[in-house]
Amino acid sequence: MSAAALLVDRPANGVARLRLHRPDTRNALDRGLAQDLLDAFTEPDASVVILAGGSDAFCSGLDLHLDARERVAVSDLLYQLYEQMLGCPVPIVASIAGHAVGGGAQLVIASDLRVAGPSARIRFVGPGHGLAVGAWGLASLVGRGRAMDVCLTTRWVPADEALSIGLVDEVGPRHPDAYGEWLQALAERESDGRTARNRRQQKARRLAAERVPLEVYEARELAEMSRDMYADRSGFAAARHAFVRKVKPVETPARLLFPGKAPRPRTTVLRPAVPVSA
Repeated sequence: MSAAALLVDRPANGVARLRLHRPDTRNALDRGLAQDLLDAFTEPDASVVILAGGSDAFCSGLDLHLDARERVAVSDLLYQLYEQMLGCPVPIVASIAGHAVGGGAQLVIASDLRVAGPSARIRFVGPGHGLAVGAWGLASLVGRGRAMDVCLTTRWVPADEALSIGLVDEVGPRHPDAYGEWLQALAERESDGRTARNRRQQKARRLAAERVPLEVYEARELAEMSRDMYADRSGFAAARHAFVRKVKPVETPARLLFPGKAPRPRTTVLRPAVPVSA
């Protein structure tokens, strides 16, 4: 297991803590980190597992600096990871401090219990690339209508709203030391035999209620991702460049417009450098 990407410790008896540790990329997921997580969730030797990130970022999703072929391979591995987490016999507690985006948000919904700090924010991205990221599990937590809103608008969901809609289960104290003590007490509570058994039963009922298996969503999303990456069907390359460089796309490519619609001309509005009244 790569110690640089995934830190493992035992803060209490029966509790294993996995901490994502790629601070330079805000804990973005690459092949090594995804494989480390997959290995860690295979028959974990603990009564409860805490999945955490850094103080300002839980996980920023798939590493966008990987080339196209590697991203597809890592995406495939991530779906294996989500499935492994869903079937894990040990309760998984996601501790969200800072932001959880894309694949990081999917790690959150694949966990059994989701707790957050007051500054946590969650965002499901994907529609800009032709994907429905998180659709496989979000609706069962927050309902179909809210899931559509969160997925299609790609807006940030702050901790207080996430708590009110059921996306997270509890919000802890603001001070880092107080939050750490609160989280440890929660983990010890969850490691109790009766509580852990109840969590497993809840997980079984939730999975049985899902109408579409995870592998079906996986096949659909990977197919769409492959078409976008290799055929650039929906302007994926330009969208990715804009996202990585933190700039807004200039305009929709003409080939993506509906037939008969020409691009709207861009007009430049000149504003005075000082107030008109001056």
